[in-house]
Amino acid sequence: MLAQTFGGRWEVIASIGEGGQAHVFEVRDLRHEVEGRIVLKRLKNPHRLGRFAQEIAAMQQVDSPRVARVIDFAVAEPAYIVSPFVGPTLETFLGDDRTLDERLSLIQQVGFGLMAAHDQGVAHRDLKPDNVLVRNEREAVLADFGICQIVANEVVLTTTDELLGNASFAAPECQGAGGDPGTWSDIYSLGKLAYWAVTGKIMFRETIPEDTLPNPTGVERAHLRRLISQLVIASPVDRPAIRQAIRLVSATRRRIRLGVNAIGVRDQVCTACREGTMHRERHFEPYGLTRRGNPDVDMRVLRCDNCGHIQFYYIDGAPTAPLWEM
Repeated sequence: MLAQTFGGRWEVIASIGEGGQAHVFEVRDLRHEVEGRIVLKRLKNPHRLGRFAQEIAAMQQVDSPRVARVIDFAVAEPAYIVSPFVGPTLETFLGDDRTLDERLSLIQQVGFGLMAAHDQGVAHRDLKPDNVLVRNEREAVLADFGICQIVANEVVLTTTDELLGNASFAAPECQGAGGDPGTWSDIYSLGKLAYWAVTGKIMFRETIPEDTLPNPTGVERAHLRRLISQLVIASPVDRPAIRQAIRLVSATRRRIRLGVNAIGVRDQVCTACREGTMHRERHFEPYGLTRRGNPDVDMRVLRCDNCGHIQFYYIDGAPTAPLWEM
């Protein structure tokens, strides 16, 4: 029996998976020797050809290592798209052995993929764990732009009353709650995805359930709650743009790594004795410190209430690691 081929070039090696709209195969290039694995997504529903063509256009328009790359495609029956194999989906990849910072790092990388798309006028509108792939166990890649919106070219294949995306992650305006879907909808979904990534649970609308966020050292929960509440906002006009959303994720990772609480560097556990609590000293002149002449830079002197250990900080926007200690 002859192996199935597409476009006279792509020979099917194995079936990888099948969904309601597409069948995914691992394929071999009969024309060229290609390094790495190649996958082909074959459209099953001919009524979705318009959307399939839009997905291809979006993926070609966005040139980023955080977005799946197109090698070949066909929009006539049998319609297919060929891409390098990236890796497992985020849902498959994330397990109990992943650290909190690894999870947030992947969310930050998803943000970079969205930024590249938004810069080209492309809104994904279907962000969910199955549409994020993980390469080399550390790099997130956006995939499946099947219901994207190419804003710059005013190409919209969905009607105003059509529901968009997975209901568990989609913004209210994508689910018939009024308002126009757009790049701002991806911000809401990014927040929902962040909540899912750190808890493994689905967040209902804008409500963050109590005691579901991880809090192993006592500082994580407040930071995570603050991050998610700044992204998962019902009103589109109140959501940050994608660059600000990325900065929020980055700042959250940094503050958790430093072990600071949600309002600054004070009240953290002393790094010297591990028993006392660091409290802010109101006067730092006795230590011979100055403000560097910059009014935008603040200074903190912290003293442990148990052993007297002292830390000095300059704070420019967000807390940094202590400059020196005594």
